[in-house]
Amino acid sequence: MFACGYNEEMMYLQIFTDLVKNSEIMECYQEIDLFGWWYRPSPNTLKLYVNTYNQWAEIKNLILEHKVNSA
Repeated sequence: MFACGYNEEMMYLQIFTDLVKNSEIMECYQEIDLFGWWYRPSPNTLKLYVNTYNQWAEIKNLILEHKVNSA
């Protein structure tokens, strides 16, 4: 399950690239078993919402790991 839209009250990881696809975002949230919530304010900006700093760090590490392995 996921939601897409803006949430001012939650923490988020903000990414400035158009290289991260929605399917990759879903994989990250599924990998750490989180409800997925993200927002694209522009084609080059992505906000991934989380409840805790640990979730924030996990998503960041998964994205970095995925991009390194894909290169």
